[in-house]
Amino acid sequence: MSKRIAITGTPRLGKSTLLIKILARLGCRAGGLLTQEAPARWREGGFELLDLIGGEVGTLASIEGVGSRLGRYRIHPLDLENIGAKAVERTVEVAEGVVIDGGRADGAILREVRQSGGVGSRIR
Repeated sequence: MSKRIAITGTPRLGKSTLLIKILARLGCRAGGLLTQEAPARWREGGFELLDLIGGEVGTLASIEGVGSRLGRYRIHPLDLENIGAKAVERTVEVAEGVVIDGGRADGAILREVRQSGGVGSRIR
């Protein structure tokens, strides 16, 4: 029987980092999609996407996005499809664990990917 573990906490506490370290120690290959605050060099702020297996980085949301609203930001559907959905597809093919950490953006991420008709349309 497999075990399920929930890691909770406030933003920027290190929940995803902890999960990745636990999986590595157990010898499991994890993949998926993380979001992180945009670098300080972004004057307006926003959020980046990170593909854990492919290492690709893109923009999830910023002032200049064109997709669904996420607070004061808008989603970047092209990066979400080209990086985010592909990260999930790649993970399902090769990894034993899946991490999707969009924080407040989880609902917006799934909504955008479902609308694109890609792998996200099969995520429930």
